[in-house]
Amino acid sequence: MKPTKPYESKFAEVPSNETVRCVQRTLDTWAEWAEGTDRGVLTPYQFLALILWAIKTPEASAQDEALIIDGWARVLLNQMRNGIPALHPVTLLPIEGHHSPSEWVLSIQHAQEFLDSLPIGFGVERALQHFREQAALGKKGGVLTLDDAIAQRKGGKNKPWTDSQVSVISQAVQDDGLKAIAKRIGISHQTLSTALNRDRKGRGPKAMAHRYG
Repeated sequence: MKPTKPYESKFAEVPSNETVRCVQRTLDTWAEWAEGTDRGVLTPYQFLALILWAIKTPEASAQDEALIIDGWARVLLNQMRNGIPALHPVTLLPIEGHHSPSEWVLSIQHAQEFLDSLPIGFGVERALQHFREQAALGKKGGVLTLDDAIAQRKGGKNKPWTDSQVSVISQAVQDDGLKAIAKRIGISHQTLSTALNRDRKGRGPKAMAHRYG
């Protein structure tokens, strides 16, 4: 008897439009699962939600999101057929055969290797840490002092802006002026103005705050 080919079908068992809805719903509920990613694994829907969050633009339509999700789901499935192991969600041991997306996870390490093999990618752990920090701030009520916000932004050219930083520093700009706050942070007032006025609408913890590299 010919053995079952591992990972022969993952997303194929779920209609494309259902996959899109599941990924969008997963991204909408990011604060509920962000903390659990410190375990070192992601569900396939969480991984696709992270990809959607990282690469879609503020102008992305519903059709654009569906195109991103469906395309990346197919590429991920193909890559898993060629070596990335699907892991049991409890034991974290490799599993074989046919499994729906809710029955397996992949390691963050393998997720990063998958992205690194493609022309476009980002730091998975870095992005997830941003998710966790934003979720933690949400639980604490988002309390952040101006001094803390400024300290976090100093030397932060490649760091994403958090909701709390934008809120606190925007208020300080109204009170003390753009140039004064920009000087305290150590950036130009043009750079600060651009950062504070950037369109951050979208799912996730201000998804368009920064493109991860």
